[in-house]
Amino acid sequence: MTSPILVFAHKKPRSPKNTNKKKLRALKLLEATSTTAVAVAAAVGADRSTLHRWKKDADRIAASSPSQCFADPRARAHVYVQQPELEQRLLEWIVNIRKNGYLCVSTNCLLLMHSKFSPALFASRSRAVSLMFIRHFLKRNRLTVRRITHKGRKKRSDMEEVANVFSHSILRTVEDDGILPYINGPDKYPSVYNMDQTAVYVDMNGRTTVDFVGSQTVDVVQGTVAIFSML
Repeated sequence: MTSPILVFAHKKPRSPKNTNKKKLRALKLLEATSTTAVAVAAAVGADRSTLHRWKKDADRIAASSPSQCFADPRARAHVYVQQPELEQRLLEWIVNIRKNGYLCVSTNCLLLMHSKFSPALFASRSRAVSLMFIRHFLKRNRLTVRRITHKGRKKRSDMEEVANVFSHSILRTVEDDGILPYINGPDKYPSVYNMDQTAVYVDMNGRTTVDFVGSQTVDVVQGTVAIFSML
């Protein structure tokens, strides 16, 4: 037999039947000249006398403190875009840098571009505030710090071009010039490439970069951190 205490513990927390948000919406409908109290009461699922009580307490309801059921729009004003031009320029810069999967973007890069695009605003803020702005900017634009999935001396597109040239040269050699042993001399090996394109790590750059959420591949070219350190 189930204990009454366990049954009570598994019950969901109670929620108010009529939230402040619902009350304010009903009062707005009631203020309209084309609606009646009976129609509004039927629309919101409340009694007509309840509507009159809400109307009497309209000022108190509107001035009530934000809660889980009703949030004042001013309470979340700090998360809205307060610097739209700056964020637009930062977003365009990130898209331009990452469009070919060539350069990586770090948080320090974004701070540097922030100081370039809006020097007065950057100078008026502390580093902690600027970092918080960068975090909110990334979240609003579905950007995040991603682990790099491919890092080498060549871009993925360059490797695909090498592979295409190699396959086409082999087909041409086999179809037009006959089998490879048929050819003699140095012309036999003009289009033989290293197919795995093994990377040679001259410098150990970072393992992460800023990129869009959901990107299937996160590519960079070896040595891009040194480029940004010279900016």
